[in-house]
Amino acid sequence: MLFSQQFKINKGRDDDWFDPILFVDTPLFIDPFLLYDGESGPFKGSHAEIIGFFDFMFKLVARSGGNEASRYWEQAISLLSLREVHELCLGYSGSGTHGSGSGRELASQTCSGLLAAIRQEVEQLEHFEEVQIFQAGIGPDRISDATAGIIRH
Repeated sequence: MLFSQQFKINKGRDDDWFDPILFVDTPLFIDPFLLYDGESGPFKGSHAEIIGFFDFMFKLVARSGGNEASRYWEQAISLLSLREVHELCLGYSGSGTHGSGSGRELASQTCSGLLAAIRQEVEQLEHFEEVQIFQAGIGPDRISDATAGIIRH
């Protein structure tokens, strides 16, 4: 079913660019940079919230010293295991709208990326998207999922 059918919208020539199928993900992503620029209404303070979250993750990984058995590393893994916000219907799910989000494996990759940044003497990330520079497998879909998961409320 299309968005226009579900919500009984009559599309004109100028508004036919957005009419996604509602039962599968649309290959679009949340760009956190655009979110930062448009903080208003329910998104007010979202930039600080995202930066604060990843600053905390950065500090946990630093405190772990790269020891995966450390309680700091485990806490970072737990907090970074963000579920996909299914109701957004964004991303690369193979079928439906239930993508994988970050999960434990990707959370571990993110911690490894943060650790790589720390070992390169980066003291803090200005934008959490920078972690993709240090770790493969972290791209627009995962960054979008993380953004949505952090500011979901």
